[in-house]
Amino acid sequence: MKAGLSLGSKMLPVSTLRGQLVDNREWLEEPSLPAIIVGTVDMIGSRLLFEGYRVSRKMRPYHAGLLGADTLVVLDEAHLVPPKSW
Repeated sequence: MKAGLSLGSKMLPVSTLRGQLVDNREWLEEPSLPAIIVGTVDMIGSRLLFEGYRVSRKMRPYHAGLLGADTLVVLDEAHLVPPKSW
């Protein structure tokens, strides 16, 4: 599988963006590599909106760019998210 992802000898970065768990920041080390990022709607969404819990002002655009470009977002338990009334 690694050969198909062109990772060579490197491990696939896996990071968690959740309130209770500290981000290991592996997904930020080499932006050109594919990565698996598991996070809550709040943590991923806030970064896409140029905010982010414990993200410095200078790093906010970096996080938004990496999470917003060339990504696949899978929303589990979507039925639990209440619809927005405008």
